[in-house]
Amino acid sequence: MREHEDEVTAGAVLPCITTENVSLQLVNPRALEISCERLDEKEEMAKGYDVRERMSGSMCRIIALPTDVAEENSKALFRNGELEVHLRKTTVPARTCIETESGLPALSNCHFFLTDPFYCQAPLSLLMDKKKVKDYMTYDVVSVDLNGTAKDVIEKIQKTHHDGFPVVNGSVVVGYVSARDLLFVQATTPVGQVMSDNLIVADPDMDINDAARVIFRSGIQKLPVVDEKNHLLGIISNSDVIRSQIEHVSPEKVFNFITTLKKLYGVDPTLDRGTVPVKDLLPTQSKIYEDELEGRIYEIKKGLAEPIIVVRRPKRIILVDGHHRAVAAKRMGITALDAYIIEIKEDIELGMERTAHAMNLKTLDDIQVLDYARHPLVAITHRLVKRG
Repeated sequence: MREHEDEVTAGAVLPCITTENVSLQLVNPRALEISCERLDEKEEMAKGYDVRERMSGSMCRIIALPTDVAEENSKALFRNGELEVHLRKTTVPARTCIETESGLPALSNCHFFLTDPFYCQAPLSLLMDKKKVKDYMTYDVVSVDLNGTAKDVIEKIQKTHHDGFPVVNGSVVVGYVSARDLLFVQATTPVGQVMSDNLIVADPDMDINDAARVIFRSGIQKLPVVDEKNHLLGIISNSDVIRSQIEHVSPEKVFNFITTLKKLYGVDPTLDRGTVPVKDLLPTQSKIYEDELEGRIYEIKKGLAEPIIVVRRPKRIILVDGHHRAVAAKRMGITALDAYIIEIKEDIELGMERTAHAMNLKTLDDIQVLDYARHPLVAITHRLVKRG
């Protein structure tokens, strides 16, 4: 994907796919859906038997766009299995359902329309906030002074149980010192002689996923977070990054669920961002785990919890994703939760409701909380270690 002055271009390689089996859709002004399907049939006749073989497959990808685009004057080209889409930029997001017949002359059999079932009170780009380093970093940072000694660092390690600290000169970060830097050095050695000044830092507005890549590719455990003048603002650790990814709500997760509802029930859901009463949630998951529950409580206290995903239909609010967050909120006495609300106007019973009834789930109190030792992944690891 590339962004130009007046347009955004996106492409895909779709080998062995014909034009009539490709579909493009703007699900909102900043999201392009590319889908296709393939059906192959083979028949072989021989003496005494016939062989008929049918193979089918489909693909759907949603591409996040860097700016608002519109259907008008957009076009797509499809040649020899290569798709190229040219999307015109716009400053006024359209909210009507439009289907064009001649807007894509080189792809006349391709459906290209702007439909907005997910675009309700705000653009999806605003509903789906990207998490930043500043959302997960620790603000109360323990640091050491450049003019200190190795003894000062050792005392802070013993007091805080941390294994390393940013080194500051005033409020400016100049290095980082870890416990291993203190091996075989005298207690009176100046911090400036043992610290690492080849420092990797993070910006508070950096995407948390970018910070994750830096941490895991470099092998370091913590990144000092600084402003444009290198003043220390906080610190982001590998555990903060891991916590940001657990039960992460992505646009694809919401899109896929909405698509499933449309296919199964023939409904036209809408999506909004709002709050829902915790006491009214119908759970669809019978078990959660204590260790993850503790993590959700921590996130709620720090204001880091992801929104839950619910389906709201007449007389019912069904919890689709976020059972740990919902139970954590109930334990903490929180009465309402932030949520992505998938609205269905039709009064129909969903399959997940029937599953909930079969498991005797009526309220969050009916969910069983398992301790950490009974987590299936921990059990598997325990058995592998025991055999070794």
